[in-house]
Amino acid sequence: VQPKACMFQGVRSYFVNPPSVVTEFEGDLTSVLNLTWVKNKIQEEDAQPIMDGDLRNVTFRMDVIWEADLEVFFNLSMAKLGVKRVRLNGVVLVDFVGVQPKACMFQGVRSYFVNPPSLVTEFEGDLTSVLNLTWIKQRIQEGCLEQLSKMLVAPNRVGKVLDEQAEHFTVMRPGPKGILEVVVWKAEGLLAKDFNFFGKGTSDPYLVLRCGAVCFKSRPAKKTLNPNFEFRAMFQIVSLNHQQLNIQLLDEDQLGSEFLGMVDLPIQRMAQWGDGGKVSCDLSDKDGNAGENGHVLLSARFRPLIWKSKAEVEEMGICPDRAGFVILGIYSASNLPLGASSTQFWFEATSTGLLSENCAAPVMQVSPKLQQDRRAGEAHAERMAQERLLLRKIEAMRRHHMSLNDIADVLEIEPAHILILEGRAAGTFPTLVQHTIKWNCAFEFVVNTAEAIITLQLKSQTEDAKTTVLGTHTVPVCDLGDPGDSCVQTICLDDKIRVKVFLQVRFLAHI
Repeated sequence: VQPKACMFQGVRSYFVNPPSVVTEFEGDLTSVLNLTWVKNKIQEEDAQPIMDGDLRNVTFRMDVIWEADLEVFFNLSMAKLGVKRVRLNGVVLVDFVGVQPKACMFQGVRSYFVNPPSLVTEFEGDLTSVLNLTWIKQRIQEGCLEQLSKMLVAPNRVGKVLDEQAEHFTVMRPGPKGILEVVVWKAEGLLAKDFNFFGKGTSDPYLVLRCGAVCFKSRPAKKTLNPNFEFRAMFQIVSLNHQQLNIQLLDEDQLGSEFLGMVDLPIQRMAQWGDGGKVSCDLSDKDGNAGENGHVLLSARFRPLIWKSKAEVEEMGICPDRAGFVILGIYSASNLPLGASSTQFWFEATSTGLLSENCAAPVMQVSPKLQQDRRAGEAHAERMAQERLLLRKIEAMRRHHMSLNDIADVLEIEPAHILILEGRAAGTFPTLVQHTIKWNCAFEFVVNTAEAIITLQLKSQTEDAKTTVLGTHTVPVCDLGDPGDSCVQTICLDDKIRVKVFLQVRFLAHI
């Protein structure tokens, strides 16, 4: 392990004992699928439903410990700041997606932390005593983990599509196994962190619920050790076997927050609670010792995603509230206006009809901000300069009352080209552009499918920070096809811009 971009000097793999291999042939599949060591790595949860059946995925679980002894220093004014040590520890799942009888063997590969990894940092230099203060160090580590979670912690993933014919979002954004609905009703017997001379100690407790990369915070309950929260939240669950819900209670103070207690709950265990009663869970201290930090009362219900048609759902009554999970993927946008190479473009998506205020996906979601290709911008600037020069020549000839055909002969261009140039200058004809940017990003919403409307906006921002809305499109979820009927289509924004999108909806079973 080394503190470089490649992180490791190398990698090696081997069987510790000779494997037992049994080869079986069936249909078009090769013997690769039937290797015992491959079979043993395929878990039941790794059957990924798609419209035409199931993808068979091979999933590897890895305990990752990355530790770097660093000597990185920064000079800030007259102070010297250094990072001495970084340690990252967590569980990573690697999914080899869509086993197939081709040379590449899989449609793609994706990887992610199932839970936020632990991060430990040690500082060195003139500001060490300040940076190692508990609340400052905690803020720094939380900021680092937040950025890491946006990329690498479930439901976020990194990966690559290996088969050119594979559907990008099927490989990279397969959707969760289901949605976990959690209600924290109350807490009792919490520690007192605030004291005065005239009364007993008290606290201003609030909840922090975290599952994967998603985190929700409740409002603080003032001056109580037995708060009633009735706090509701929803989380995407990508792995029943490996994910967990972390519940922390903190005391709100002016300079920060003080720890009151926490509990980690395996999702597989919570999924078995059903829609019944409430469960009391003891809170523990930071060392994992329970008994003195009080307890919380909560309930949970797991709602798996199902591939049933609207007619089947209504007939079976398994989704009476018409709750569904919607994926809106953005492949690319074309015919974007060309400008300075520093101009940024991005999408914003919002939805009505969300099932909860603290939903498994936020109300408004923003895509990465991308810039146009620099060469395209330079070519556009050169073309515009040539057009301005031609227009000046055309205007000079017009002042001398030359005919259109004579101007065309002098400039050695077609008469129609002159009319187009003059039309663009006057704003009569639109500027013809062919600029395209690829996003391959997805927006996800948990909604009431009968009433939800998703609004998609494309925006741009120039170097002078001027933001422009380039176009808007709305998608009524009720107009989408049956679950599993993935829809790839091109939508129009502002009559010119073309956006290629992926749309899919799946119902949440009520069990």
